Amino acid sequence: MKKTNRIRMFFIFTAILVCAAYGMGYHYMNPGNAPQDLLFAKEEPENIEEETSIESANMTLPYQYLVIAEDGYLNVYMDDKQTLYMYTDIKLEELPLETAQKVSKGLTFKTLEDLYRFLEAYSS
Repeated sequence: MKKTNRIRMFFIFTAILVCAAYGMGYHYMNPGNAPQDLLFAKEEPENIEEETSIESANMTLPYQYLVIAEDGYLNVYMDDKQTLYMYTDIKLEELPLETAQKVSKGLTFKTLEDLYRFLEAYSS
């Protein structure tokens, strides 16, 4: 009888350990439940003021894309006016006079969606 009780206690103890290990593993492996410091090491910014000023500087840009006529065709540049975003096959002479004048001065667009709408309207 004593041997039977030891075997029962062994199986009960083993079952409790397995359940506890499973529960702890599930808790720490599930990203929604695990403490964030155990999953990923957070990198704190060195200078919070500098990071904030960079974000605010990006938000104040009046445009992101610039359309300019070069060699009779429209080209799209990024906001730095040096990085070419794309060449187009749209001729300046095919544009309405008012639009051609705006493009000659440099036509700006805030979003890529607005830029593509413009290019679609004048592409063949």
